[in-house]
Amino acid sequence: MRSASWLLSVLCLGLLAGCGPIYVAPSANAPLFGSGGELHGQLQYESLSGLDLHGAFSPINHLGLQAGVSFLPWFDEDESNRNRYYYGEVGAGAYFPFGIGRFEIFAGGGYGKSWGKLESDESGTRYYGDGNYGRAYVQADIGLSTKIVDFCLMSRWAWVSFDFYDGTDNRRVQDPFIEEFLVFRVGHDPVKFEMQGGFVWASRPVQYVQVGWIPWHISIGVHVKFDLWGNDTEEEAPPSDNDSDGGWKSQNIASRLW
Repeated sequence: MRSASWLLSVLCLGLLAGCGPIYVAPSANAPLFGSGGELHGQLQYESLSGLDLHGAFSPINHLGLQAGVSFLPWFDEDESNRNRYYYGEVGAGAYFPFGIGRFEIFAGGGYGKSWGKLESDESGTRYYGDGNYGRAYVQADIGLSTKIVDFCLMSRWAWVSFDFYDGTDNRRVQDPFIEEFLVFRVGHDPVKFEMQGGFVWASRPVQYVQVGWIPWHISIGVHVKFDLWGNDTEEEAPPSDNDSDGGWKSQNIASRLW
């Protein structure tokens, strides 16, 4: 019971912490590269976080490039509670496939603008902040990828620096965050349905955090994958003397699915 109360308190404090703008962590961009020439695209929707559009490309084996934009352009009609933001980022990293297993590590940065407001009561506004922010991140993910199912766990470490106006003064605040995601995709290449869930934690005591943040993430979307170099094309094995079907069909049906 105590652990549940502690978790609820952390989640609420995440939204109310500090006197600054609200930080919204982007969804996970984890392409799960298998070889050079792969191009990935991803669209995610989350009711609180808005829309994310991600892309990733591997020009050669073991080198990956990624980019993304995130935005939440709407707010409550009466504007009593509102949060809007626009954000874009780029990154690069390395990946290491092992069978159907995947391991990736990326680093990058981005820039955005956020508007946040949260009313308290008749005494006035408890929270207000409009400002620009920069973000640097390092992420690592490990999982598996097949033609039907993808799955991975991703950890991301982000440093966020806000220059904002709090209604009275111009201020600068900086805070570190730890962002944990679980990613699941199902379908058949090149198109899969994607689901993500995760938590965003401040990596120092909440009472010292100056940026408010949305502490959870649940999103749905679609993921597409294209092999521009044709590495998924498998050579047909020569016929076997012992197989009436020409040999290769029965031997390779599983590999063609997975």
